[in-house]
Amino acid sequence: MSDIHSLPNEILLEILHLASAITLPDFLQSYPAILETELQRLANAPLRTLSAVCSCWHEMTMSTSTLWTQVDVHGILEHKLEVAIPVLQDRLARSRDAPLFLRLMTEDTGCAPHHLIFDLLAQHSPRWQTALLCCSFAGLDASVLKGNVPRLEILSLLVQTRVGLCKAEMVDVFGVAP
Repeated sequence: MSDIHSLPNEILLEILHLASAITLPDFLQSYPAILETELQRLANAPLRTLSAVCSCWHEMTMSTSTLWTQVDVHGILEHKLEVAIPVLQDRLARSRDAPLFLRLMTEDTGCAPHHLIFDLLAQHSPRWQTALLCCSFAGLDASVLKGNVPRLEILSLLVQTRVGLCKAEMVDVFGVAP
């Protein structure tokens, strides 16, 4: 058996965490967004590549929830919802019950994310530990978040409003956040 197949699980897990963090362009600096890159990011493509090394790596990659807890969703994904939604569902399922680090950004922060993406993320709001939301809430039912973010420790909102499109009370859903 080669040395790569006999790594202790702790070392392998560290390798997987490092690899997933450094292989794609930084989410907040990848402008303009490229659809294929954002789909790869959402799917955690670097981890999926490493999971093909051997069955041990595959099992470790697919079963370690903490490898799947950073969820970066860019608004450009709404151009391929038929692919993005199942990939997002898979990522959220792999993260199981672990706290989530969520970054949601639309192409124009004055626009709301697609309601299917927002609704799916909102279903997991009890697990949000960190949420960076660079978007508008106009047209979304953000009331589902009110009182439903018990783990939330860090919240960053970047909301540009357009006259008549977004009212301040739509962002009030975080008024009861811990």
